[in-house]
Amino acid sequence: MTFLETSVKDTFRRHWRSKGTAPAKKNRRKNIPYSRERIDYLSTIFLKRTDLHNKKEEVSIMTKHTVSTLNLEGVHIGFRNFAGKETAYNQAGSRNFVVFLEEDQADELAKDGWNVKYPKPEKAAEGKRPYLPVQIGFNAYPPKIYIISNGEHTQLDESSLSMLDWADISNCDLVIRPYNWEVNGKSGTKAYVKAMYVTLDTDEFADKYGIL
Repeated sequence: MTFLETSVKDTFRRHWRSKGTAPAKKNRRKNIPYSRERIDYLSTIFLKRTDLHNKKEEVSIMTKHTVSTLNLEGVHIGFRNFAGKETAYNQAGSRNFVVFLEEDQADELAKDGWNVKYPKPEKAAEGKRPYLPVQIGFNAYPPKIYIISNGEHTQLDESSLSMLDWADISNCDLVIRPYNWEVNGKSGTKAYVKAMYVTLDTDEFADKYGIL
């Protein structure tokens, strides 16, 4: 008897015992080999169960993969939609922007599972840079977003956040929290703002009069 045949018979014996459906010992026929059709049938089921078990282990390993909080200092942001306006590329209420990255930084983040976007080769040749899309959500984990101007800081909320769509920004520091997702065997990490510190670029008279 082959190893597979032995494994199949042992597996189904354990299954019957666990279900309490195994026939009584006195009614068992000892040392009677299974027919070829029976072994082929059991072998197919055994291999399917083994494959399913392996897939479950792979899913378990993938869901355990986590990405830590990301700190980015002095970043250049673009494609700003802090107001969450509906556009051809954005759903109404979705507040987001992108962080432009250097090539080596983008590769490192992509390797860690972040949802990094790369420009097409012809665009890259024109100097276009890869970027990381970042979402802003106020539901489960509201972010802390501050603007700094004239040495003063002001915290923004949902009603005032839209001002960043047109603000002149001289510096931006970000703390990004990961959201690890998995759908239909695919997985990745989506970026959400945890904290954001935006320094505004003010002119000489704005500084003089203390205006944001």
